[in-house]
Formats: sequence, C-alpha cells, structure tokens
Amino acid sequence: MRPVLFELPVLELPIYGYGFMLGLSFLAGWMLCMRFLAAERFDEKLSERTLLVLILSSLVGARLLHVITNPTDFADAPWRALFLWEGGLVAYGGFLGASLGTYLYLRRQGQSFWRFADACVPSTALGLGITRLGCFLRGCCFGQPAELSPLAVTFPRHSPAWETQVAAGLIPDSAATSLPVYPTQIFESLLGFVVLGVLLWLRPRKRFQGQLVLTLAALYAVGRFLLEFIRADPERGAWLGLSTSQWIGLLLLGLLFPLYRLLRDRPLVSPSVESAPPASRSRTKRKRKRRKRR
Repeated sequence: MRPVLFELPVLELPIYGYGFMLGLSFLAGWMLCMRFLAAERFDEKLSERTLLVLILSSLVGARLLHVITNPTDFADAPWRALFLWEGGLVAYGGFLGASLGTYLYLRRQGQSFWRFADACVPSTALGLGITRLGCFLRGCCFGQPAELSPLAVTFPRHSPAWETQVAAGLIPDSAATSLPVYPTQIFESLLGFVVLGVLLWLRPRKRFQGQLVLTLAALYAVGRFLLEFIRADPERGAWLGLSTSQWIGLLLLGLLFPLYRLLRDRPLVSPSVESAPPASRSRTKRKRKRRKRR
C-alpha cells in the first residue's frame, strides 16, 4: 500500500498512487484505442473528439454511481465528489457512462457506435488492469479476512481495511496492521489483463460488429460477480444480499443474449464505407445507382 507515490520537488505536491495509475490507464488506453481506430479507418480528429467524450463521460458515470451508492460520505462536504484522486470510482459506472456518452455523440456524427466500441474495448480492459493496481496502492476495494490463504496480504494502520476491521471489532485500535485479507484489487487487475488477452485474440476473428463489446461485458460481469463475494469494503451498496455491481452484472447478462441475436445477423461493414461522413456516403450511394442504370 502506498497512497502517495512521491512528492514533486520544490512544489511539495503529492502524487497519489491511485490518481497516477488512473492517469496512466487513460494514457495507455488512448494510445491503444487510437491505433485500433486508425486500423478501422476512423477519421483521426473524430476519433480524438470521441475519445475525449468517452473519458469525460466515464469519469462522470464512475463517480456518480459511487456517490449514489454512498450518499452519506458526501452529505457534509458534497464538493468532495470532485476529488477523484481520493478514489471512489465505480467500474460499472464508468463503463455505462462511457457507453451512453459515446453512443449519443457518435449518433450525432452519423457513425457506427458498435464498430467504434469494438476498437476501444481492449483499452477498457487494459485500463481496468492498470487502475485496479491503483486501488491496491490506496488500499481500497480490499477483500475479506483470509488468514489461512497463502495469497492474503495485510494493510497498515489507518488503511481502509484496518479502519473497517477496527469498527467491526475484529482487531483492537492498537493493532499495527489489518488482518490478512484477500488482495481482491490484484485479482480484478488480473481479470482485466486476461480479458484484454481474450479480446486481442478475438479481434481479427470477430464475425459481427459489437462482438468484442459483448465479450468484454460477459466476461467482466461473471468475473466481477464472483469477486464481489470475497470483497469486504463497505462502499459497494447492498440489496437482498448482493452488491450494486452484482445487480448491474446480472442485468447486463440478461441483456447480452437479445443484443447478441440482434447484432450477429448484421454484416461486417467495410471500414472505408462506414467511416465516411454522411455526405460522402450519400455520394457513394448515388454513384452506385448511376452504375445500375447504365
């Protein structure tokens, strides 16, 4: 655990571990996504504008879902909702926010959401893998006590795990460390990198637009649902014994099958035609009609 990685010299400005990894995930994701968008022949300027919309809407969605599920944390100081470097971003909120914002923007531009999303979901998996390492550095999103597990880790005094266990009466407030707990942050980071590998393998083999999006959603929903059973951080929301993320995962899994049936029959569109602006596409259609008349 290392909440503050280092301080900038002279300025004495702390660089937070979580914020650093979050920024790194956006930078690495941007580079990977731009590479795949170029391969799909998306216009470079359109790609950059859409990625900015995606990043902003993902941050809004991730923070908004955290605030909704933990309203008491911000009741006395609502402006703290803007302190993203303190953690408190829900992965599902970011995924849903980015999807909605990107869909609305691309629809206005007359572009295919599914083709754009397929090019960018590997970056989503990469970002998940990197950002969860930031969670480990901050100590949030920790797991349940697992004293007999060889994979268990302890967190230092005044860490989120330590404070939660003191409040629950599991350890005295004089304890130097928390009880050994599952490193669920590392588990979810590994989940992100495994999903990334699957998507990179599937990308040249996909049969319809949106297949990579559905694959990521399915793999993450199942993996996150299972990991939630061994998480112990209290900031996850709960209803009928399941966390907010588990309910969202179940809802997504229920939507994936009809989406699959809807998308699988759509042919893969040629990038040169699909990436053309609406005016160019209309000219292409007129040329085809002229050829038919001849």
